[in-house]
Amino acid sequence: MHTPDNLALDLKRVLQALLADQHLHASDTLQVLEHAAAHPGSHPLEHIAASSLESRQHPGQPLDLEYLCQWLADKVGQPYLRIDPMQLDLPQVTGLISPAFAQRHGILIVAADACSVTVASAQPFQDDWQADLARSLGRSRTGQPAADPSVSAVVPPPGPVGKRRAIPAVGQPGGT
Repeated sequence: MHTPDNLALDLKRVLQALLADQHLHASDTLQVLEHAAAHPGSHPLEHIAASSLESRQHPGQPLDLEYLCQWLADKVGQPYLRIDPMQLDLPQVTGLISPAFAQRHGILIVAADACSVTVASAQPFQDDWQADLARSLGRSRTGQPAADPSVSAVVPPPGPVGKRRAIPAVGQPGGT
């Protein structure tokens, strides 16, 4: 799937790629587009998952958010990271950047050490934040795994530190 640099995932391009990979029937796209029209502002993968479709290529396999995230990570050549918010050291990873920066870019630092950070993003083609992050932290970045679109739900809102907000995907990190 080719998307110009630093553009957000586009539902039309994602649907075209799923059609080309034979995961969808052409008639399925109408159902997804109807859902998208009724729920603007959601991530393209969330629209597809909410449509409760099955993979044409793998009959019986639901096109749920987990499956779609893994498919997208494979498609763009990034590892997939399933984030368990209970396993994150939130004070460590959220203290490195401001919540406003993380929310604006839809990113979450999922691991950090003295030399590097690993940043999860639900937008694999957007990387304009990387230079600012490397400069402000003085560290190299070790990787940008693709993550569940709800990655930003783990980031506390700007302002006083509040309660941790959970995301629906809970599990262990995985690779492609």
